[in-house]
Amino acid sequence: MIVETPFAAKPQPAPWYRQRSLHLIVATLIFLAPLLALPLAWSQAPASQPLALRDQPVLRLVALPSGAATLLYAQTAGNLWRSLDDGATWQRADLGLPAARPGASALLDWTVNAADPWSVVALVRRGPAVVLLRSQDGGANWTTSGQWEDTEDAAGPPRAYALALTTDARQLYLTDGRTIWHGDLSERTWDSLGPLPESAAAGLRLLAVDGEDAALLYTSSGSGLWRSQDQGLSWQPAGDLPPLVELGSLATTRQRRGLVFAGGRALVFTSADGGEHWDAAELPGGEGMVASLLVDPRVGETLFALDGRGRIFRSDDAGQRWQAVGETAGQTLSALALNPVQRDRLYSAGNDGIWSQPVTLLTPTPTPTATASPTATATPTATPTATPTATATPTATATATATPTATSTATPTATATGTPARTAAAPRPTTATAAATAAISPIASPAQPDATPPASTPPPGGEVPTPTSAPPEPTGAPTLPPTPPPR
Repeated sequence: MIVETPFAAKPQPAPWYRQRSLHLIVATLIFLAPLLALPLAWSQAPASQPLALRDQPVLRLVALPSGAATLLYAQTAGNLWRSLDDGATWQRADLGLPAARPGASALLDWTVNAADPWSVVALVRRGPAVVLLRSQDGGANWTTSGQWEDTEDAAGPPRAYALALTTDARQLYLTDGRTIWHGDLSERTWDSLGPLPESAAAGLRLLAVDGEDAALLYTSSGSGLWRSQDQGLSWQPAGDLPPLVELGSLATTRQRRGLVFAGGRALVFTSADGGEHWDAAELPGGEGMVASLLVDPRVGETLFALDGRGRIFRSDDAGQRWQAVGETAGQTLSALALNPVQRDRLYSAGNDGIWSQPVTLLTPTPTPTATASPTATATPTATPTATPTATATPTATATATATPTATSTATPTATATGTPARTAAAPRPTTATAAATAAISPIASPAQPDATPPASTPPPGGEVPTPTSAPPEPTGAPTLPPTPPPR
């Protein structure tokens, strides 16, 4: 008996959705791989790193170019420091200043000349008096600047002193919270401009001067903003800004007149017309008062803001839009500064020294003023060139008139002589003809112009050198003066 064995069932193909499931999973992972890697990339991105003066509270920080190096100034709770190697080493810049009283700092306010970073002006306490001192060597030596001096009342509240230096570093504005003075550092003179519109009851005094107009000033005691357009002689409320708005910082730019920024509570006010009209922009996620505003010294539309929580925000369109660029957890920041030489580093100062983080800044656009200068110089150069050309025209006309007169005189003289005998002695008939011609008075007078043309005949070919040699003199007159040597 034959027993038939059942054949194995033919395997059926899996449904299409099961066949492609693995492919779909692989494709999805490949598509989402960049997004999944972003948290890892953010965690490994260069963050803020400690730079110098660790475990010391740094109140203010200034960075300025000194040749190819970056000159840093930092104010701690009791001292003023200076570094010329990007924060690697520091030197005391206040050894010539008076010693501080117990529980108080002798340094009230200070500012640095942007054109000469080794020139520093400081307001300090000297006993019961407040004096203004100046240093020309980065704080190594200090001298009295002018005759300004004030006496504080020990029983009264502390005054809010502030300094504001103009861009050319020749004029300095000084206030004790109630009165404002104007000083000329070159002549070492001081003038009292009168009282400020409000007293600094909270001990805060903000003072800023426009980067191009030395007569345009801004001041605030933390509530509201005032402006002056006549060097502080009169004050008016700053346009349509709310009169009781809270402010914690002020900043102006050197590239554009009338552009001013004011830091409020988690927002920044911007005015482009000298404080007449204002726009407000919020800091995304910002908290507290904006304690510091930093404007890029080479690109006036780029600025940084520091909120009360220690977060750093950046704007590249003159404060219209903001984005967070850094945060230092557990550190209270008080000041910001930019590397002015390499322009690749942002410094931040706070209760734990100075920190730095990488930053990419915009490239400054060249101003069209330098291009227009050579165009205006070339215009007077073309004007004297046309003048000698018109003068040479009548000179060539007089020379051409004398030439045909000499030719007509020589023609009849050669005809009267025999042709075969005088062909070999051609020079002699010319001499005899000249002698016979000189004996006749009517012909002798035209002979003198005939001798002049040989001397004046080269000038027709030399007319070009004569007027051409004249223009270099007027051309060299309007050249620019030599550039003074660098300091």
